[in-house]
Parts: sequence; C-alpha cells; structure tokens
Amino acid sequence: MERKLYDAAVQGNKLLLINLLEEDALLLDRFITGCYPETPLHVASMLGHLDFVDEVLARKPELAKEVDSRNSSPLHLATGKGYLGIAKSLVQVNPDTCLVCDIDGRNPLHIAAMKGHLGLLRELVDARPWAARLLMEQGETILHACVRCNQLEALKLLVDRVSDHEFVNRQNHDGNNILHLAIASKQTEVINFLISGTTINVNCVNEDGFAALDLLSQNQRSLEKKEVSESLQRMGATHAKDKPLSDSQLKAIRTKILSFTCGQSNAMSKSKKRRNRKRFVNKDADSYLSSIFAFVAQHEDSAKGIGVGISVLAWIGLMLLLLLGHTIRLATKLIRCRLHIPGRA
Repeated sequence: MERKLYDAAVQGNKLLLINLLEEDALLLDRFITGCYPETPLHVASMLGHLDFVDEVLARKPELAKEVDSRNSSPLHLATGKGYLGIAKSLVQVNPDTCLVCDIDGRNPLHIAAMKGHLGLLRELVDARPWAARLLMEQGETILHACVRCNQLEALKLLVDRVSDHEFVNRQNHDGNNILHLAIASKQTEVINFLISGTTINVNCVNEDGFAALDLLSQNQRSLEKKEVSESLQRMGATHAKDKPLSDSQLKAIRTKILSFTCGQSNAMSKSKKRRNRKRFVNKDADSYLSSIFAFVAQHEDSAKGIGVGISVLAWIGLMLLLLLGHTIRLATKLIRCRLHIPGRA
C-alpha cells in the first residue's frame, strides 16, 4: 500500500491518494510512526504537485515537520526547486519548519537565498525572520551564502529586512566577513553595494591577518578595480599587511577564503573551532536580546506587552534549538566513538 502511495505522489495523483486513504485510513500515519527515508509529502513537494500536497496537509498536517534521510523537511525540497505555492502551504501549516536545518546545516531560508528565489525568500522571512540569523557551517551567515552564490538581490533583501550592523559584519570561523568573500570572488557589484549600502567594516582583519584592501592587486589593470580600491580608501580602508602581495600570493589567499575545505594548511584546531562556535552562539544571544530591547524602545502602545512576550518566547525557543543541536552533535560523536563508526570527512 505504501508503494502505491509513493507512486501517487510521483504522479501527483490526488484521486489515487483519496482512494488509497479510503482503503486504509491510517496510511499516512505510518509515515509518522514508521522509519522511512522520505515521506510522500517530500516526493510531492520536490516534484511540484501542489494539489497533492494540499490534500496531504489537510488530512495529516503533522507530515510537514517530518524529515528525510538528509534531515530535509518538505519545505527544504520545495524551496530548493522554487515552488512558491507549495512553500506557502507548508509554512501555513507549520512555520517553525523554517528553523529546521538539514544535514548540511542549512534551513529553508538559507536555501532560498542561495538559489536566489526572492519571492520565496520574502515569504519565509515574513514567517520566521529570526531563522535568517541562524548560522550555517563554518560559522557563516545567510549573507555569506548570498555572496558565495553571487546572489546580490537576495543579499539586498536580507540586509533590508533582517540585518543590522553586527550581523553584516559577522565573521566566519576563518575570520572572513562578507566583504572578504566579495573581494576574493571579484564581485564588483556586491563590493560597491556593501560599501555604499551597508555599515560593513572595511578594516576587518581575518585569521590570516588580511584586510579587504590587502586582497586587491597592486597592479590595477582595469578602471573598475581602481574604482573599488579608491572607494574602499574613501571609507577609511587601510592595509593590514606592510608588504603588498604578489599576484600568485593573492590568488592563493583568495582561493583559501572561498574554499570550504579544511586542508592541513588552513585547518583550525578542534579547540579553536569550539571556542569560535561558543563565541558565535553568545553573539546570537546578545543580538536577539538587543532586538527585543529595540522593539520595546520603539513601541509604546498597548500591544507592547504582547510583542515583548512573543519576542522573548522566540528568543528562548531559538536558544533551546541551538542547545539541542549541540547536544545531538555531541551524542552522535559519543555513539560513533563507542561503536567505532567513522564520522564524515
């Protein structure tokens, strides 16, 4: 019977779904209580079958929060494919799925930003704006993801909707802020936007001691590159290194900044990574508390109490999610050690 339901999901056959449920009313419940690599809702969400998705959600809304073998929810899959209608249906049933991170540490907002699905990103930000502030792998923000994927419009949207000075200037585990990434990947439009439209720290120094200006070639062969250098200097940018780098050295440094891999030459010690994670979690706590205080200061009407209560509960919930994530990670590591199961490289 489950096989027939999977086939119906692949086809988007709503009538077959209804007939199967008439034969077995508990069919959908088995995907909640059982152990399956994915649910029919995952399949239908990934393939864009809106009517099928709506029928499943009407009968068993709990399926919206189920995750597959990669810890992806149906919302992850719909977002990745850019299916706005399906995403709206899933978020309406359970907006907290915006906070769920997959096996790569990405929630649906991260994916929407990386793919450049602007309408979908707006919808998800409206549903759970604080999900945009959850960190990804390597301690990177959703803004880092926008720059890595060259999604300038998504970056602008997020800077406008959920960002502040601290968030814009957040550094990853290698100490790189989004300006480091933009210069390393030679994204002139992004660089100009960051300089003119944000409060980016142009003198931020990464773990290797490089500021933004150090990453620009001294041999300005194009007017565009020269203008970038001049714009940075007008904003007060200075070199962190006394001696200019050669073009070959610059290429190596830029490649390292843009690389997610932790080779021997740029790997951080485990203890250092743990310190960084703790530092970033603490920064998140401060950031959310600051947001709550800002809300209190700006809202003096009768709805203030309700708003503050909701904000506090959201902050507490997020901190609990972060704590749960670290606990699960530690438990998994202990189990692997006891069973001698190798972790992911």
